[in-house]
Amino acid sequence: MLSESMRDYFTSASSENLNFRVKYNCLEDEPRPLPVQQRNGLVCIGRLEREKGFDLAIAGWCALTQKPRLHIVGDGELAPLAQQVQREHPELVTWHPQLPHHDTLNLLASSSLSINLPRWQEPFGRVALESIALGVPVVHSGRGALSEVVGPGGWAAALHRGDVADVLQRALIDAEWKSADAREHYLANFSADATTRQLHKIYVEAISDADSLRMDAR
Repeated sequence: MLSESMRDYFTSASSENLNFRVKYNCLEDEPRPLPVQQRNGLVCIGRLEREKGFDLAIAGWCALTQKPRLHIVGDGELAPLAQQVQREHPELVTWHPQLPHHDTLNLLASSSLSINLPRWQEPFGRVALESIALGVPVVHSGRGALSEVVGPGGWAAALHRGDVADVLQRALIDAEWKSADAREHYLANFSADATTRQLHKIYVEAISDADSLRMDAR
């Protein structure tokens, strides 16, 4: 399973006694975080759709008294909203409808905060993982596996404009010291070494279970 959250979901949905194991995804390449002094502003990456909470991210940002730089990466049905906020705040907002993955990671690495507010139950959260890998804290919705993936490297916000704005305001103040928490959580749970240990443990437990079954069958 991709996450504890998904394991719990499928376990509760099944009438059988299934023994799911969790092995987290890892990234293809080990990212290199930038010093926090070289980071600035917010970034929102993903499909520009209501289920991904893009409208909430924009509403929260617009409610801030002092608005930081905002980069939007992605396209979708709410593209007109991205166009509108860029038109209204051309000095602060840049919308990238399409951006190569390498450039997206560079943009993420240079940001102080990542915003990830899906309304649906996120099975894992690739953008959240890339964020904490780069030591970039995440303001997230806590849906599905997001709290599990982000861990101490971010803040959960209720899915309404007022709370998103309040959490963003607090996160902008605390982002620098949260950066280390984000990176440490990534290294402990999602790095190549950590996920290899998880996979090894699954194999050891599976072999042990198989041996027990053979013994019971005798």
